Order: sequence, then structure tokens, then C-alpha cells
Amino acid sequence: MKKEIIEIGVMFRGFTIVNHFFKTLPELKNFNTDLRSSFLSAIDTFIQSSYKNCFLEYLEMKNSLIIFKVEEIKSSDFPENEPLTFYLLIEKFKKPDKIVNKFNEKVMPLIQQFKIKYNHANFSKISQFRPFKEQLKEYFT
Repeated sequence: MKKEIIEIGVMFRGFTIVNHFFKTLPELKNFNTDLRSSFLSAIDTFIQSSYKNCFLEYLEMKNSLIIFKVEEIKSSDFPENEPLTFYLLIEKFKKPDKIVNKFNEKVMPLIQQFKIKYNHANFSKISQFRPFKEQLKEYFT
């Protein structure tokens, strides 16, 4: 799975709060991370509001796959749990369900570390997540 990874990241409230690119693709050269995050968040919100207790699991594109693992976390400015989405952009596989399951298993310890460290954090201070970027990189390298 490692050599096929393009990017890994974490989204909260429609924004990418931390991510790491493992490789650059020509089609991602002039790419706006916030625009993509907002779009993906809107799709996920639509699915959650249309189908109760459902989350976006993955999006399959021509040459790539975006896998999502949604958990919940509390921020310092809101009393209830909110969605926290870990995502993986990967070169397309023939059997997406297999790689989705593999990612979900592999990412759970990392999610737990993130939740322990950043539960009740102020998520508008993006710079606090920089050390976690190194964890993402090391964990998936």
C-alpha cells in the first residue's frame, strides 16, 4: 500500500487541518486543498443528512481512490462531538473494498492518538497540528 499512497490527511469542519503528500501528480499541480476538503465535506454532509448514520466510505475516480475513516471529536468551542475525517488518496486498485478495509484497520491507532492529544482543542489554530504531520508521514512510510 505504501508505494501507491499519494496523500494522507485529516479534515475537520470542511477544512484540511493536516496533510502530507507522498508524491505529486501532474493533475494535482494547481490544486486547492481547501476547495477539495469543502467539496468532500459537503458530499459527506449530504449523505449523513439523507441517510441516517451513514458516512462516505470512499470515492472512486478514474486513476485514484479517496478513502475516508470518520470518527468523532470535541472541540473547545462546541459542546458536542463533531465528525473528524481521516482520508487517504491512493492510486486506484482493482478491489477498492479490500484496500478500504486495510486502511481502516491501519489508521485506527493513529486516530486514537490524535483524539487523545487534540480532544477539546481549538481547531482554528492549525499550526498545533504540524507535529502530527510527521506522525502521518512516519506511520505510512
